[in-house]
Amino acid sequence: VAIMLIINLSAKASQFSYRIFGTVTAEEAPGRDLKITIDKGESTMSIAKKLEDFSLIVDRYSFYIRVKLTEQKIIPGTYIINSSMDYDEILDLITSVGTEEEKKVST
Repeated sequence: VAIMLIINLSAKASQFSYRIFGTVTAEEAPGRDLKITIDKGESTMSIAKKLEDFSLIVDRYSFYIRVKLTEQKIIPGTYIINSSMDYDEILDLITSVGTEEEKKVST
């Protein structure tokens, strides 16, 4: 029983680590575009939950950790995010300053 528990926990830890550091997408291309608004003062976890609720990311906790590890600052605004974008593409979009047209990304 102990060995099975260790194997199971190791598999889950490996999967979670891949979500943090790997290339993870919620859907295969072409995906679907959704408009997301990030409000001033909104917490990183709240943003991650919103992205997860709209099925734009796989897991809010791994996204949250990825944001904190990369020390990026999320900029309030309205964004068009495609469900086939990986975490890095989403972060590039929501952490860059630009016009509304520049923030629109589709694959």
